[in-house]
Amino acid sequence: MKKEVSIFLTIAVVAVIGYGIVQLLPDKTDEGVVKKQDMYGNAELGFSFVYPTGANGYVLEERDPLDIEDIVVRTVTLMRSEDYANIKNIPIGSEGPPVISVMVVKNDKKQPLRTWAESAIAFSNIHLKTTDVVETTIDGVQAIRYMADGLYASDTVVVIHGEYTYVFTGQFLDAQSDLRNDFQPLLDSVRFVPKTN
Repeated sequence: MKKEVSIFLTIAVVAVIGYGIVQLLPDKTDEGVVKKQDMYGNAELGFSFVYPTGANGYVLEERDPLDIEDIVVRTVTLMRSEDYANIKNIPIGSEGPPVISVMVVKNDKKQPLRTWAESAIAFSNIHLKTTDVVETTIDGVQAIRYMADGLYASDTVVVIHGEYTYVFTGQFLDAQSDLRNDFQPLLDSVRFVPKTN
Protein backbone atom coordinates (compact mmCIF):
# COMPACT_ATOMS: atom_id res chain seq x y z
CA MET A 1 0.00 0.00 0.00
CA LYS A 2 2.84 2.38 0.89
CA LYS A 3 4.48 1.63 -2.45
CA GLU A 4 1.26 2.47 -4.34
CA VAL A 5 0.86 5.74 -2.43
CA SER A 6 4.49 6.61 -3.12
CA ILE A 7 4.06 5.92 -6.86
CA PHE A 8 0.84 7.95 -6.93
CA LEU A 9 2.50 10.90 -5.15
CA THR A 10 5.49 10.75 -7.52
CA ILE A 11 3.18 10.81 -10.55
CA ALA A 12 1.18 13.69 -9.05
CA VAL A 13 4.33 15.73 -8.32
CA VAL A 14 5.69 15.13 -11.84
CA ALA A 15 2.32 16.13 -13.34
CA VAL A 16 2.18 19.35 -11.31
CA ILE A 17 5.78 20.26 -12.18
CA GLY A 18 5.18 19.44 -15.86
CA TYR A 19 2.05 21.59 -15.92
CA GLY A 20 3.95 24.47 -14.29
CA ILE A 21 6.75 24.27 -16.86
CA VAL A 22 4.26 24.26 -19.74
CA GLN A 23 2.55 27.35 -18.29
CA LEU A 24 5.89 29.18 -18.15
CA LEU A 25 6.74 28.49 -21.80
CA PRO A 26 6.07 31.36 -24.22
CA ASP A 27 2.95 31.13 -26.36
CA LYS A 28 3.29 30.09 -29.97
CA THR A 29 1.47 31.67 -32.86
CA ASP A 30 -0.54 29.65 -35.37
CA GLU A 31 2.62 29.27 -37.44
CA GLY A 32 4.44 27.75 -34.45
CA VAL A 33 6.76 30.75 -34.10
CA VAL A 34 7.31 32.03 -30.59
CA LYS A 35 6.47 35.71 -30.13
CA LYS A 36 8.80 37.29 -27.59
CA GLN A 37 7.42 40.01 -25.34
CA ASP A 38 9.07 43.15 -24.05
CA MET A 39 7.86 45.87 -21.73
CA TYR A 40 8.10 49.58 -22.42
CA GLY A 41 7.93 51.69 -19.29
CA ASN A 42 8.60 55.35 -18.72
CA ALA A 43 8.12 56.76 -15.22
CA GLU A 44 8.57 60.31 -16.57
CA LEU A 45 5.58 59.77 -18.86
CA GLY A 46 3.71 57.75 -16.25
CA PHE A 47 2.83 54.57 -18.15
CA SER A 48 3.98 51.18 -19.38
CA PHE A 49 2.80 48.47 -21.78
CA VAL A 50 3.84 45.10 -23.17
CA TYR A 51 4.38 44.40 -26.87
CA PRO A 52 5.68 41.57 -29.08
CA THR A 53 9.30 41.82 -30.29
CA GLY A 54 11.56 39.81 -32.54
CA ALA A 55 11.11 38.88 -36.18
CA ASN A 56 7.32 38.57 -35.83
CA GLY A 57 6.97 41.52 -33.48
CA TYR A 58 7.76 45.21 -33.42
CA VAL A 59 10.59 47.69 -33.21
CA LEU A 60 9.91 50.49 -30.73
CA GLU A 61 11.11 54.06 -31.26
CA GLU A 62 10.63 57.07 -29.01
CA ARG A 63 10.45 60.41 -30.71
CA ASP A 64 10.76 63.80 -29.12
CA PRO A 65 8.17 66.38 -30.13
CA LEU A 66 8.42 68.25 -33.40
CA ASP A 67 5.41 70.52 -32.91
CA ILE A 68 6.05 74.22 -32.43
CA GLU A 69 3.47 74.58 -29.67
CA ASP A 70 5.40 72.27 -27.34
CA ILE A 71 2.21 70.35 -26.54
CA VAL A 72 3.38 66.87 -27.52
CA VAL A 73 5.68 65.45 -24.88
CA ARG A 74 6.70 62.25 -26.67
CA THR A 75 5.56 59.84 -29.34
CA VAL A 76 6.22 56.12 -28.99
CA THR A 77 5.96 54.22 -32.26
CA LEU A 78 5.82 50.48 -32.82
CA MET A 79 6.61 49.37 -36.36
CA ARG A 80 6.46 45.75 -37.45
CA SER A 81 10.00 44.36 -37.53
CA GLU A 82 9.55 43.30 -41.15
CA ASP A 83 8.48 46.84 -42.15
CA TYR A 84 11.31 48.39 -40.14
CA ALA A 85 13.87 46.21 -41.94
CA ASN A 86 12.50 47.44 -45.30
CA ILE A 87 12.03 51.12 -44.39
CA LYS A 88 15.13 52.17 -46.34
CA ASN A 89 13.50 50.79 -49.51
CA ILE A 90 10.55 53.19 -49.32
CA PRO A 91 11.00 55.93 -51.92
CA ILE A 92 11.54 59.46 -50.59
CA GLY A 93 8.24 61.28 -50.41
CA SER A 94 6.26 58.06 -49.99
CA GLU A 95 4.24 57.21 -46.93
CA GLY A 96 5.60 54.82 -44.35
CA PRO A 97 3.86 51.63 -43.28
CA PRO A 98 1.00 51.54 -40.76
CA VAL A 99 2.12 51.55 -37.12
CA ILE A 100 0.89 51.44 -33.56
CA SER A 101 1.63 54.72 -31.81
CA VAL A 102 1.18 56.36 -28.45
CA MET A 103 1.24 60.14 -28.41
CA VAL A 104 1.66 61.70 -24.97
CA VAL A 105 0.25 65.22 -24.97
CA LYS A 106 0.08 67.88 -22.26
CA ASN A 107 -3.37 68.65 -20.89
CA ASP A 108 -2.46 72.00 -19.32
CA LYS A 109 -6.05 73.25 -19.52
CA LYS A 110 -7.26 70.21 -17.54
CA GLN A 111 -10.00 69.63 -20.10
CA PRO A 112 -12.39 66.70 -19.73
CA LEU A 113 -11.73 63.75 -22.02
CA ARG A 114 -14.30 64.35 -24.76
CA THR A 115 -13.69 68.12 -24.73
CA TRP A 116 -9.96 67.56 -25.15
CA ALA A 117 -10.46 65.14 -28.06
CA GLU A 118 -12.82 67.53 -29.86
CA SER A 119 -10.58 70.56 -29.34
CA ALA A 120 -7.31 68.81 -30.21
CA ILE A 121 -8.31 67.22 -33.52
CA ALA A 122 -4.75 67.41 -34.85
CA PHE A 123 -3.85 64.78 -32.24
CA SER A 124 -7.10 62.87 -31.69
CA ASN A 125 -8.34 62.67 -35.31
CA ILE A 126 -11.84 62.52 -33.85
CA HIS A 127 -13.08 64.63 -36.78
CA LEU A 128 -12.18 61.68 -39.04
CA LYS A 129 -14.14 59.13 -36.99
CA THR A 130 -16.09 56.50 -38.90
CA THR A 131 -17.82 54.97 -35.87
CA ASP A 132 -19.58 56.26 -32.80
CA VAL A 133 -17.39 57.24 -29.88
CA VAL A 134 -17.70 54.65 -27.13
CA GLU A 135 -16.65 54.86 -23.51
CA THR A 136 -14.16 52.29 -22.26
CA THR A 137 -11.36 52.06 -19.70
CA ILE A 138 -7.61 51.64 -19.84
CA ASP A 139 -6.12 50.29 -16.61
CA GLY A 140 -9.33 51.34 -14.86
CA VAL A 141 -9.15 54.92 -16.15
CA GLN A 142 -12.02 56.33 -18.23
CA ALA A 143 -11.23 56.47 -21.96
CA ILE A 144 -12.98 56.95 -25.30
CA ARG A 145 -12.56 54.80 -28.39
CA TYR A 146 -13.47 55.16 -32.05
CA MET A 147 -12.38 54.17 -35.53
CA ALA A 148 -11.02 56.87 -37.82
CA ASP A 149 -10.04 56.99 -41.46
CA GLY A 150 -7.12 58.77 -43.02
CA LEU A 151 -4.15 57.41 -44.92
CA TYR A 152 -4.86 54.19 -43.01
CA ALA A 153 -7.86 53.00 -41.05
CA SER A 154 -7.15 53.38 -37.35
CA ASP A 155 -8.48 52.32 -33.99
CA THR A 156 -8.01 55.22 -31.58
CA VAL A 157 -8.23 55.28 -27.79
CA VAL A 158 -7.87 58.53 -25.85
CA VAL A 159 -7.33 58.57 -22.09
CA ILE A 160 -6.37 61.30 -19.63
CA HIS A 161 -4.26 60.39 -16.62
CA GLY A 162 -2.63 63.01 -14.45
CA GLU A 163 -1.36 65.94 -16.48
CA TYR A 164 -1.18 64.02 -19.76
CA THR A 165 -3.53 62.84 -22.46
CA TYR A 166 -2.50 59.56 -24.08
CA VAL A 167 -3.62 58.89 -27.65
CA PHE A 168 -3.20 55.21 -28.57
CA THR A 169 -3.59 54.58 -32.30
CA GLY A 170 -3.47 51.27 -34.14
CA GLN A 171 -3.28 51.81 -37.90
CA PHE A 172 -4.00 48.99 -40.32
CA LEU A 173 -4.67 48.16 -43.97
CA ASP A 174 -6.42 44.87 -43.29
CA ALA A 175 -8.73 44.11 -40.37
CA GLN A 176 -7.02 40.70 -40.02
CA SER A 177 -3.48 42.12 -39.94
CA ASP A 178 -1.03 41.60 -37.08
CA LEU A 179 -1.19 45.33 -36.34
CA ARG A 180 -4.93 45.12 -35.84
CA ASN A 181 -4.73 41.91 -33.83
CA ASP A 182 -1.87 43.13 -31.60
CA PHE A 183 -3.48 46.46 -30.69
CA GLN A 184 -6.00 45.18 -28.13
CA PRO A 185 -3.47 43.08 -26.18
CA LEU A 186 -1.23 46.15 -26.01
CA LEU A 187 -4.13 48.23 -24.64
CA ASP A 188 -4.94 45.49 -22.13
CA SER A 189 -1.34 45.59 -20.87
CA VAL A 190 -1.22 49.37 -20.28
CA ARG A 191 -0.47 50.36 -16.70
CA PHE A 192 -0.37 53.89 -15.42
CA VAL A 193 2.37 54.50 -12.89
CA PRO A 194 3.09 57.46 -10.64
CA LYS A 195 4.93 60.04 -12.74
CA THR A 196 8.43 61.03 -11.64
CA ASN A 197 9.85 64.50 -12.16
